[in-house]
Amino acid sequence: MSLSAKKDVGTKNTAEFDFCPVGYGVQDIPAIIEASKKTGAEWFVVEMDRPALSKTPMECAKMGIDYLRGL
Repeated sequence: MSLSAKKDVGTKNTAEFDFCPVGYGVQDIPAIIEASKKTGAEWFVVEMDRPALSKTPMECAKMGIDYLRGL
């Protein structure tokens, strides 16, 4: 299970653990990407273990993609 927190779109994180699309959990994704680039990473792989936030798997994937494109 990935470390993430429940987050309703447009609200702050809660303390409950749950699966979330990339950018909707507690991880500092921009900092993770920056640190990875500094170590020479050329690729980033994102997985969605299970849908969350009452969304379908494809909706969750789109949320993550949209978040990453917005960085």
